Amino acid sequence: VDVGYYNAASKILHLLSFVPTLFVYALFPELTRRIMTQGAKLLIEKSFALMMLLGLPLAVGGFLLPEFVITTIFGSEYAPAIPIFRILILLVAASFPTVIVGYSLLAHNRQSRVVKYVLGAAALNLVLNYFFIRAFGNIGAALATVIAQLITFSGQLRELLKIEKVSILRTLWRIGSATLFMALIILGLKILALPLAAIFVIAIISYLVALYALREPLLWELLFNPLAKLTPR
Repeated sequence: VDVGYYNAASKILHLLSFVPTLFVYALFPELTRRIMTQGAKLLIEKSFALMMLLGLPLAVGGFLLPEFVITTIFGSEYAPAIPIFRILILLVAASFPTVIVGYSLLAHNRQSRVVKYVLGAAALNLVLNYFFIRAFGNIGAALATVIAQLITFSGQLRELLKIEKVSILRTLWRIGSATLFMALIILGLKILALPLAAIFVIAIISYLVALYALREPLLWELLFNPLAKLTPR
């Protein structure tokens, strides 16, 4: 039964993982062409920011509203999966941009750098699972997975920054601020004991409103020029 709860929580993560994967499959040919010709700094920055635009609020919102997500999808009988999901959903904040970073390294023919961190993180995950599961059960397994993903992300990003002088923080302050605003709205509404479904909807609206107010370039492009190519010229 405990394994079933972990599997239920992880299924949501597997479904979410299709978002960055499908995006990067479409992006990879253009990314490779840019690297071989004019450079890919702007393309990587914009793609990274888009993944954070999606991944960061998903991670924070899922962490703050895990009971709504689990009970809506699987029913109240899967309530024991809530604390597991609360940990696992944090993966999204790192896994979404990791796909961009990893494929950027592949486009630079740095396959060995990608493999090094993937294998290293997998080995670390096995070791952490051995100790964490014995101490914390399924939550320990979730923690081990998150830590391993963070190692993969930070390591691959460090390798990419040696090749492409991308400005990561410069592109993220609006997304981070909007996510913080959304988190405060969620916490405030939970204190007021509003229905979780209402909080979920209001959280999405508050995030989009904050991005709009901060004039996040990606949101403005998606809203007012949705047919334009993502890639900058």
